[in-house]
Amino acid sequence: MEDLKSKKIELENSILLIIVISVPLLLSIHLDFPLSKYVRVISGVIYMFLPGYLSINLIYPKKEKTMNFLERIVLSIVLSVAFIPLIIFYLNLVGFNINLLNSILAIFIIIMLLMIITLAKLLFNYPINT
Repeated sequence: MEDLKSKKIELENSILLIIVISVPLLLSIHLDFPLSKYVRVISGVIYMFLPGYLSINLIYPKKEKTMNFLERIVLSIVLSVAFIPLIIFYLNLVGFNINLLNSILAIFIIIMLLMIITLAKLLFNYPINT
Protein backbone atom coordinates (compact mmCIF):
# COMPACT_ATOMS: atom_id res chain seq x y z
CA MET A 1 0.00 0.00 0.00
CA GLU A 2 2.87 2.34 0.85
CA ASP A 3 4.48 1.57 -2.51
CA LEU A 4 1.29 2.59 -4.33
CA LYS A 5 1.19 5.90 -2.43
CA SER A 6 4.79 6.69 -3.38
CA LYS A 7 4.07 5.86 -7.03
CA LYS A 8 1.02 8.10 -6.98
CA ILE A 9 3.00 10.98 -5.45
CA GLU A 10 5.79 10.50 -8.00
CA LEU A 11 3.30 10.56 -10.86
CA GLU A 12 1.53 13.64 -9.52
CA ASN A 13 4.88 15.41 -9.27
CA SER A 14 5.71 14.43 -12.86
CA ILE A 15 2.40 15.72 -14.19
CA LEU A 16 2.82 18.93 -12.23
CA LEU A 17 6.32 19.37 -13.65
CA ILE A 18 5.06 18.95 -17.21
CA ILE A 19 2.30 21.50 -16.61
CA VAL A 20 4.79 23.93 -15.04
CA ILE A 21 6.99 23.62 -18.13
CA SER A 22 4.13 23.76 -20.67
CA VAL A 23 2.30 26.80 -19.34
CA PRO A 24 5.21 29.29 -19.60
CA LEU A 25 6.01 27.97 -23.07
CA LEU A 26 2.45 28.45 -24.29
CA LEU A 27 2.17 31.85 -22.61
CA SER A 28 5.47 33.06 -24.03
CA ILE A 29 4.29 32.24 -27.54
CA HIS A 30 1.19 34.43 -27.34
CA LEU A 31 2.17 37.12 -24.89
CA ASP A 32 4.88 39.64 -25.56
CA PHE A 33 6.71 40.58 -22.39
CA PRO A 34 10.34 41.65 -21.99
CA LEU A 35 11.81 38.23 -21.19
CA SER A 36 9.47 36.14 -23.36
CA LYS A 37 12.14 34.99 -25.79
CA TYR A 38 14.35 33.71 -22.95
CA VAL A 39 11.43 31.93 -21.29
CA ARG A 40 10.52 30.44 -24.67
CA VAL A 41 14.03 29.11 -25.28
CA ILE A 42 14.55 27.63 -21.81
CA SER A 43 11.12 26.02 -21.51
CA GLY A 44 11.25 24.92 -25.17
CA VAL A 45 14.53 23.04 -24.70
CA ILE A 46 13.14 21.26 -21.64
CA TYR A 47 9.84 20.62 -23.42
CA MET A 48 11.60 19.08 -26.40
CA PHE A 49 13.56 16.79 -24.05
CA LEU A 50 10.46 15.30 -22.37
CA PRO A 51 9.20 12.83 -25.04
CA GLY A 52 12.52 11.01 -25.10
CA TYR A 53 12.85 11.06 -21.34
CA LEU A 54 9.37 9.64 -20.81
CA SER A 55 10.01 6.97 -23.46
CA ILE A 56 13.24 5.92 -21.76
CA ASN A 57 11.49 5.78 -18.38
CA LEU A 58 8.78 3.66 -19.94
CA ILE A 59 11.20 1.21 -21.55
CA TYR A 60 13.81 1.15 -18.77
CA PRO A 61 12.26 1.95 -15.39
CA LYS A 62 14.56 3.52 -12.82
CA LYS A 63 14.05 0.70 -10.33
CA GLU A 64 15.74 -1.83 -12.62
CA LYS A 65 19.06 0.06 -12.46
CA THR A 66 19.97 -1.03 -16.00
CA MET A 67 21.21 2.43 -16.99
CA ASN A 68 23.11 5.10 -15.18
CA PHE A 69 22.08 8.76 -15.19
CA LEU A 70 24.30 9.83 -18.10
CA GLU A 71 23.13 7.00 -20.36
CA ARG A 72 19.52 7.86 -19.54
CA ILE A 73 20.02 11.54 -20.42
CA VAL A 74 21.90 10.84 -23.67
CA LEU A 75 19.31 8.32 -24.86
CA SER A 76 16.54 10.74 -23.93
CA ILE A 77 18.07 13.45 -26.10
CA VAL A 78 18.61 11.03 -28.99
CA LEU A 79 15.04 9.73 -28.79
CA SER A 80 13.65 13.25 -28.66
CA VAL A 81 15.72 14.32 -31.67
CA ALA A 82 14.37 11.32 -33.59
CA PHE A 83 10.82 11.45 -32.23
CA ILE A 84 9.87 15.12 -32.66
CA PRO A 85 10.58 15.39 -36.42
CA LEU A 86 8.49 12.25 -36.93
CA ILE A 87 5.60 13.86 -35.06
CA ILE A 88 5.86 17.00 -37.22
CA PHE A 89 6.16 14.89 -40.39
CA TYR A 90 2.99 12.98 -39.60
CA LEU A 91 1.22 16.21 -38.72
CA ASN A 92 2.00 17.46 -42.21
CA LEU A 93 1.04 14.12 -43.74
CA VAL A 94 -2.38 14.20 -42.07
CA GLY A 95 -2.97 17.70 -43.37
CA PHE A 96 -2.39 20.02 -40.43
CA ASN A 97 -0.55 23.26 -41.00
CA ILE A 98 2.91 23.17 -39.52
CA ASN A 99 3.17 26.12 -37.20
CA LEU A 100 4.46 26.64 -33.71
CA LEU A 101 1.15 26.15 -31.91
CA ASN A 102 0.23 22.94 -33.75
CA SER A 103 3.69 21.51 -33.18
CA ILE A 104 3.66 22.27 -29.47
CA LEU A 105 0.14 20.89 -29.05
CA ALA A 106 1.05 17.68 -30.89
CA ILE A 107 4.12 17.20 -28.72
CA PHE A 108 2.03 17.94 -25.63
CA ILE A 109 -0.48 15.25 -26.66
CA ILE A 110 2.35 12.74 -27.15
CA ILE A 111 3.77 13.66 -23.73
CA MET A 112 0.36 13.16 -22.11
CA LEU A 113 -0.09 9.79 -23.86
CA LEU A 114 3.31 8.66 -22.61
CA MET A 115 2.35 9.82 -19.10
CA ILE A 116 -0.91 7.85 -19.25
CA ILE A 117 0.91 4.70 -20.39
CA THR A 118 3.46 5.18 -17.61
CA LEU A 119 0.64 5.64 -15.12
CA ALA A 120 -1.00 2.42 -16.27
CA LYS A 121 2.29 0.59 -16.00
CA LEU A 122 2.96 1.93 -12.49
CA LEU A 123 -0.52 1.38 -11.09
CA PHE A 124 -1.22 -2.02 -12.58
CA ASN A 125 2.37 -3.34 -12.47
CA TYR A 126 2.04 -4.36 -16.11
CA PRO A 127 5.40 -5.31 -17.59
CA ILE A 128 5.50 -3.65 -21.01
CA ASN A 129 9.00 -4.77 -21.96
CA THR A 130 8.72 -8.54 -21.65
